[in-house]
Amino acid sequence: MKKIILGLALVAGFVSSNLFAQKTGKIGYCNVDYVLAYLPDTKQAEATVATYKKQLDAVMQEKVTTFQTKYQAYEKGAATMTEFIRKDKESELQKLNDDIENFSQQAEMDLQKKQVAVMEPIFEKVNKAIKEVAIENTYVYILNANSSGISIVLYAPDENNVSDLILKKLGVTPPAK
Repeated sequence: MKKIILGLALVAGFVSSNLFAQKTGKIGYCNVDYVLAYLPDTKQAEATVATYKKQLDAVMQEKVTTFQTKYQAYEKGAATMTEFIRKDKESELQKLNDDIENFSQQAEMDLQKKQVAVMEPIFEKVNKAIKEVAIENTYVYILNANSSGISIVLYAPDENNVSDLILKKLGVTPPAK
């Protein structure tokens, strides 16, 4: 009787550990920076953001040039200006300077919004590929192991790196190792 109980206990332990192993599954990791670096969509998004930045920079340069031209004219003629005209020119210069500062701040925010807008669909696409790779390869968890910033993975064997699988899922041939 003791042998039967012991045998059942061993079988129950084996089954429960098997069920636990099936529930927990495999844990993989992916370097999302690596995936993004090789994704053509990322290069296109970066080009779009760079073009937008050039446009903003051009407008900013126009504003700065206008300010500098008016300031130089003010400096040359300040000695011969009446008090009223001098104050008017100073007020105009102050408004131009404020406009430059406001434009600079707004341009920075708009550039960040543009970057988020062009990268968001790419992140969604990569996230979808990560989920598909996880399901197809029975990974329960895929952690991020970026080369820059803080990595969630402190150690993992190379065979659990699914970055190249994700690139393949996205239709990109991973670089040779």
